[in-house]
Amino acid sequence: MTAKKLLLVNVPLVAVLVIAGVSAWNISRNIAPNEMTFRATNEVVVYSEKAMAKAEALPIQKIILVPMPIVAPKVLFQVLPEFPRSVKDGGALVVKALVSSSGDVDRVEVKSSSGNGSLDRSAVSAISKWKFSPARRGAAAVASWFTVPVRFETK
Repeated sequence: MTAKKLLLVNVPLVAVLVIAGVSAWNISRNIAPNEMTFRATNEVVVYSEKAMAKAEALPIQKIILVPMPIVAPKVLFQVLPEFPRSVKDGGALVVKALVSSSGDVDRVEVKSSSGNGSLDRSAVSAISKWKFSPARRGAAAVASWFTVPVRFETK
């Protein structure tokens, strides 16, 4: 089948296989639990080329290719923003950071301003120094946006 070959290209997809007349027990004997999950009584989701190769022996009625979900980046190191001396009142803003596939911050943008440019610039400057474990789609690291709410408070 041509669709089977699509999965074997290095593309972040999983395959949903619609199986005819095969029990879940027979499928799970051949494919390891970490390589597949059952989505319905006759549907199996496979996650690797190895599992796909094993599944080719099954009576597959249809293959549906589905994009793998993205797992969000995680903060490894953060710098807290400084409270500017010229500011008397606090404020809150929302910043979004573009995290590269290597975990560096490539770009920072103010999504929702505090209304005070000094607070916004302080937050952007601090977050641009953060380090992340990158987002993942399957085993591949991918760039993604990360949203950070920031609140400046006076005591």
